[in-house]
Amino acid sequence: MADHLTQIQTNTVNRWFYIPKANPAAKIRLFCFPYAGGSAAIFKDWGKTLGPDVELLAIQLPGRGARLGEPPIRSISAIVSNLAMAMIPLLDRPYAFFGHSNGALISYELAKELRRQNETGPEHMIVSAKRAAQLPRLGPITYDMPQDQFIQVLREYEGTPREILDDKELLTFLLPTIRADFCMSDTYQFRPSAALDCDLTLFGSLNDRYVPFNDLLAWTNNVSGTVTHKIFGGGHFFLHSHGSDVISSVEQVLMQILDRVER
Repeated sequence: MADHLTQIQTNTVNRWFYIPKANPAAKIRLFCFPYAGGSAAIFKDWGKTLGPDVELLAIQLPGRGARLGEPPIRSISAIVSNLAMAMIPLLDRPYAFFGHSNGALISYELAKELRRQNETGPEHMIVSAKRAAQLPRLGPITYDMPQDQFIQVLREYEGTPREILDDKELLTFLLPTIRADFCMSDTYQFRPSAALDCDLTLFGSLNDRYVPFNDLLAWTNNVSGTVTHKIFGGGHFFLHSHGSDVISSVEQVLMQILDRVER
């Protein structure tokens, strides 16, 4: 088991995880889930910033980064079933989830899947910029829109770099993966279940036009532990515009977890 974990931590075996800075001696692991259209690379600086007690593992979905040649997955259930198997060997110490936007939805369903398999659940979930899973969707289905309309949706979200949106050849190459990510969200079906046995921190922005604050707070119904929230400036992608504040707030959560579990 130790050799297997070492291989995963040095990122030579498990394609599901991007590890910016391997830390086999870490006391806690943080699994980070990117937003729709994003890759694990958006967390590359986090692993260098978080303290020596933390090992960060960013989820790398098919169709991007080192997995660019793999076909993207279009459903959360398919991702969760595969990701749970990959993650189980890494649940040998306390861990937390951070998910932004669609990444939060994947992390929530993954926590439920791990519970179904009687595995240790996360100590804490950080849900960032996502309406609660049980709420009915707002707005139109977007993933199968004609290309011009879909690109306009991406421009309005302001999550895809302008240089990509303006590069027709590159965008054409990336669109199938981005559409697959939007398909996950557009076709997601919430299935009621018992509240997760963990604490929850909600990250949001009052300027996020896609996630009304009350819709963010509705996540409270999905956990049995303590719920807190943190408000940032910026819009839906405050993850980038206020990155240092976000990382600092994440680290505070992790240190609180360690203080509790080490008592």
